[in-house]
Amino acid sequence: MTRCSPEFIVFLVWLLFLVAYGTLSKSDRKEKSKKFHETEQRQKDGSNVVKLRQHFEDNGGKAAVLNILSEHHNLCVEERKFNHPVLAYVTPWNNGGYDIAKWAARKFTHISPVWFQFNLDVKQRKTCTILGTHDMDKQWLVDIHTNNSEIKFMPRFVLDGSVPGIIEQFLYNEKWQTNCAQLIVNFIKKTRCMGRS
Repeated sequence: MTRCSPEFIVFLVWLLFLVAYGTLSKSDRKEKSKKFHETEQRQKDGSNVVKLRQHFEDNGGKAAVLNILSEHHNLCVEERKFNHPVLAYVTPWNNGGYDIAKWAARKFTHISPVWFQFNLDVKQRKTCTILGTHDMDKQWLVDIHTNNSEIKFMPRFVLDGSVPGIIEQFLYNEKWQTNCAQLIVNFIKKTRCMGRS
């Protein structure tokens, strides 16, 4: 048995994380659309920011559970007050998420668009194929970067459409993994997804 390189281990952990936590299930669009339009209207009115500020001043800065539950759907687009990295996932099947990410871009340090999948390609030279490029919205990326020039884009890739036997072969073939990892890195560089320089 050969010893695995550190890059291989990191890639394997990343891949296992994606397989374990990656989901692409559709949600109830009607319910989310209704909530989105309510939030959009509040955003235009600006009333949610005033209400939140007033509540925290009246409550001595302590948030009450009932108020959190009743105000969870409101969007506050003021400057962020949290000094740690903040990651937001944006999915192509939730159009409201695109707008919220634009409005609140200053709140995030990283945005992860969930656009891409990669399929393992056994037929040719054991590589992979990147899918989902049709979902990539370059104008949206520009809009986000306009609202927050410091933001980093970290696209999420999901291993998709492969049968378990092929996945097992992939997990034991370091050259195949390296080919796929290099393809993904080249794609990210080509599309300038890691911070719009």
